Amino acid sequence: MRGTLHTIPSDDARWVLRLLSPRILAATSRRYQQLGLDDDLRQRADYLIRRVLTAHGPLTRAELTEHLTTLGISPDGQAPFHLIRHAALTGVLCHGPQRAGEAAYVLLDDWLPTTGGARREEGAALAELARRYLAAHAPATWEDFAAWSGLPVTWARRAWKLLAESCVITEYGGLTMLAGRVEELPGAFDTPDVRMLPAYDNYLIGYRTREMSVPALHQARVWPGGGLIRPTVIADGLAIATWSRGSGARSIKVDAFEPVPPQIQREVDMEKDAVVRFLRPTT
Repeated sequence: MRGTLHTIPSDDARWVLRLLSPRILAATSRRYQQLGLDDDLRQRADYLIRRVLTAHGPLTRAELTEHLTTLGISPDGQAPFHLIRHAALTGVLCHGPQRAGEAAYVLLDDWLPTTGGARREEGAALAELARRYLAAHAPATWEDFAAWSGLPVTWARRAWKLLAESCVITEYGGLTMLAGRVEELPGAFDTPDVRMLPAYDNYLIGYRTREMSVPALHQARVWPGGGLIRPTVIADGLAIATWSRGSGARSIKVDAFEPVPPQIQREVDMEKDAVVRFLRPTT
């Protein structure tokens, strides 16, 4: 999803892969051409990878690359990477066990037996992904869903239409929620809701725009560039600081954007203590 690795339930792997991978494969077509990896060669590579994994079990990237050289593929450059990635996107292989700290690849059908999980048609899969997005991110818009999933906006609109036809969603202040969830929205809190989010937390990348989560004046401190997203302190849904770990297990540094009111500072300190307890080595 969006070219980024995600962790999902194993029963969902196949239908999510079938839904998302065609767009990624199409977007990579120009790179395939640049590398001389035409459709016939990619198919032969998929077949070879399936055969050697069946015969030899888990193999590392270097070991798969060595086998790919029998097809005339140079072990240098990006061609082996793109062929292994193609095999993943077409459902041939997936990450398997670690070997000496390095990922090894296995056949998807070996690693995730096909006995579990339902096969979903494209429309049903699209609607289900949108429903799950709203279950975690609502209130939101179809534009948010498109940005989060990496799917075309036309697909996102279609997902919203499918959910509306099934009476799964409802509108709330110009935003969309799952039907029956509006009454669950919390009112004002007596105590600020403070959370210390890790780097790359989904809350910070789950929407099309950032204004509702990070003040525009401070966005560069959360997204400094180079693809980085820093660990962030959130108070009532809005970022107020970034945080980092020091050299010791008890060392947590919070870098506030502006002076923090005492009531919020108390909650920040409680969150820091909770993180320290989580990180503290067991004896």
